[in-house]
Amino acid sequence: MWNLIFAAPASPQPEWTWEATATIIQAVATIVALAGVGVTFYYSLRAERREHARTQEEAKRAREEAERSEASAQRAERAAALSIDTLARIAEAVEGLASKSFNASAIPEPEPERVRWSLEHFNGDMYMLRNVGTATAFKVALSADPTLMVPRGFPETQNLRPDDSLTFMALTTMGTRDRTIQVEWSVSDKPDAETDVWRYPLPPRPPRKK
Repeated sequence: MWNLIFAAPASPQPEWTWEATATIIQAVATIVALAGVGVTFYYSLRAERREHARTQEEAKRAREEAERSEASAQRAERAAALSIDTLARIAEAVEGLASKSFNASAIPEPEPERVRWSLEHFNGDMYMLRNVGTATAFKVALSADPTLMVPRGFPETQNLRPDDSLTFMALTTMGTRDRTIQVEWSVSDKPDAETDVWRYPLPPRPPRKK
């Protein structure tokens, strides 16, 4: 008996077509494009971070420079005011010595009453002006440069006897050009009384609590 062996027909080999080649090329191109986009994004992100860090560093240096400039301006204002006050005191002392008699038996004349001022930090953004002299200051009025912030305004005109004081709020900003407080008053309560002026820079306040 003959065994008939039937060979299975061979599977047809798929034909390679131009469409398949184009599909592969398109897929490779897409992968390359995506890789390029990823690399570009990575370097763009690094550049953006470097630029952000540089901008922050420049802003920090600008703030530090502004703070140093403000501190220098404050020191200059205080030095100028102190120099003026010191010169005035020296002139008064010299005038007093010149007017005194060198006769040992002469009775010294009493020092004339006069107004003297003290300006100091009080609390928070509040400052205190005090009459530390021996005479009453009439119609005391305060003023300052427009760039100095005075949220509540200066107190109304008033009389300050020896050791009397008044308080006011003042704030300095980066735009403050002059911290000087000007005090103007009359030497008597007469309508035609002479007026006098005293100027002094706003004292520095303690650091704000965080």
